[in-house]
Amino acid sequence: MNAFAAWLAYSGLTALAFGMSRHHRAVFQQELPGGRRTALRLTGWMLLAASFVAACLSHGAEIGSVAWFATVAAAGLGLTGCLAERPRLWRLTLAGMALLALL
Repeated sequence: MNAFAAWLAYSGLTALAFGMSRHHRAVFQQELPGGRRTALRLTGWMLLAASFVAACLSHGAEIGSVAWFATVAAAGLGLTGCLAERPRLWRLTLAGMALLALL
């Protein structure tokens, strides 16, 4: 699995999650303004698209697309566990993913 694609996928899913009122309120203890919601959703989708491109460049189009789906599933599982149990630890997991991508 491409660690950079995994980091982009995790970041994209995090942005999409924070574009939802429930998760934004759980992490930041404030309501989500409409402009920020749109920006977070757009950023999330752009990061997921960048993750797809990174996976395809790393593995080729045929294998990269399959690897990307597995990467998004794994990133989603990790983010779901983080937001369900310890919503404020998202920075730590994002930093850990960034370190993994640098290696």
